[in-house]
Amino acid sequence: MANQPVTKPPGTSQSREEVQQILEQATYFIIFSVPDPQSLSQGIPMIPFIPASVYKINIVEAPRRLQVSVHPPTAECGIRTSKRISQRQIANQTLEMEVTPNNYQSGPGRTSPPTLLLPFLSQRFWMFNGHFDFLDGLGTGFRAIAGGRFFPASSLSLWIGGIAEIIEGLGQLSGFIGNLAIDGLTTPPSTFANAFLFRFVDLTGKLQADALPPVKPELPDPDYSDSALIPLMAELHPDYPIQVEPVPNQTKKRIRLVERLRLADTDFDVGPGCLKSKTVLGPVVGERQTTLVFDPDDPNETIPLFSTDSEFRFFADDGKSIGALKADLFEGRAFRTSLPELAQPFFRIVGFGPYGQGTGQFKSLDGMLVMNGALSLTPGALSSMYLLRISDPLGRFRSQQP
Repeated sequence: MANQPVTKPPGTSQSREEVQQILEQATYFIIFSVPDPQSLSQGIPMIPFIPASVYKINIVEAPRRLQVSVHPPTAECGIRTSKRISQRQIANQTLEMEVTPNNYQSGPGRTSPPTLLLPFLSQRFWMFNGHFDFLDGLGTGFRAIAGGRFFPASSLSLWIGGIAEIIEGLGQLSGFIGNLAIDGLTTPPSTFANAFLFRFVDLTGKLQADALPPVKPELPDPDYSDSALIPLMAELHPDYPIQVEPVPNQTKKRIRLVERLRLADTDFDVGPGCLKSKTVLGPVVGERQTTLVFDPDDPNETIPLFSTDSEFRFFADDGKSIGALKADLFEGRAFRTSLPELAQPFFRIVGFGPYGQGTGQFKSLDGMLVMNGALSLTPGALSSMYLLRISDPLGRFRSQQP
């Protein structure tokens, strides 16, 4: 039976366990999006007779169902993961993307100075007029705006990290609060291979399923980066409470966290009248130490955020280390959120960043980290999902087993 929400009057004292339980009542699903062969994305050149002078892209994608399975790590092989992508298209997606100056704050109603896309630089972008429509026959979908950044990958490819705020839910998503994190790779302007990590506050479990049919037929993996996907569910480590420290001469705070990491197999399905997700948590396979930097007292609902000194540490079931990976949230947002069931607001946290130094199985990696989760400071509680996307041409992480 789905959990029934209970309204808490403002000012009511709540235990960490109560708040943690509410934060965990969320539905995640990951979608893999590929180019629409019937209508490819189009680059808009800044100089009409020079096609390479792209400053804007009208993006059209064909999202597919994605199933990710991760095997518990062993000392010999480390973590192994596999993904299945459906041939069946499950949604239509269109949006507009503009490159912006790195010091420009985009937003609705603002017009960015035309900025040339340069594949060898890290550059910010702004996405608007985002339409995502599931093919469920009930008009389910959402409208969103997003911001993010390109990071150089190999050759002329670019990693994409992005943060989207869902501004209107439609059909089965009407009334839901949610965000999505974009973990993508592109060779602009027409080739995109994006993984979208969705998180919806789902107190009654309306979007959750006990079982889902297998992905059949499968699409030959369209991920031209040969990437591996590793979803990880994070919770606060019980031995390390949240530490909040002021940043000298600023209103920002340093929020020091130590998290436990669990494997997470993810799946979802879309069909006539159906939009359902299933996440199965596995064993604890690591820890993450990080320091979030933002101003929790900022009166705005959306607050800039980043992290420092962040490191994943992974181990096998015998406790033996299989490697570590430094990866900060280069850019993020905290969305102040109130619920009738919580006496105090919490923050939806969404962010992204490229990889730094790694050891063991994670040595010399190229890829992108995104996270999408929830954080309470009073009392301290956390429930988040990380998605590690790893360029894996040598097959260090990819398994052929389902």
